Amino acid sequence: MKCKIKTKDDSTVCTLQGKIGTKEADEFAAKYLPQLIDNAGGTILFKCEDLEFISSSWLRKLLTLAKNVADKGGKVTLSGIRPELREVLDVTGFTTIVEIV
Repeated sequence: MKCKIKTKDDSTVCTLQGKIGTKEADEFAAKYLPQLIDNAGGTILFKCEDLEFISSSWLRKLLTLAKNVADKGGKVTLSGIRPELREVLDVTGFTTIVEIV
């Protein structure tokens, strides 16, 4: 997994690439989650065009982030989700938690 984060004003764009398994989800949480939660008052956009796989572990991290962002009045958006990943988000109910564009 590769993750590139850019923040400007109250918007944060996080570009994800590759596969996010359990190990990568833990690395994501340790390295990026605190920064994203600190900037949680605005919009956090995950660009997922090059994301190939997501684990349930990463979904838990995304849920934690979404709750923190909502508590601060912001929102989490995912863009460029592949159909097979969209199906996972639909089945798990994440499409009611984060915005999909």
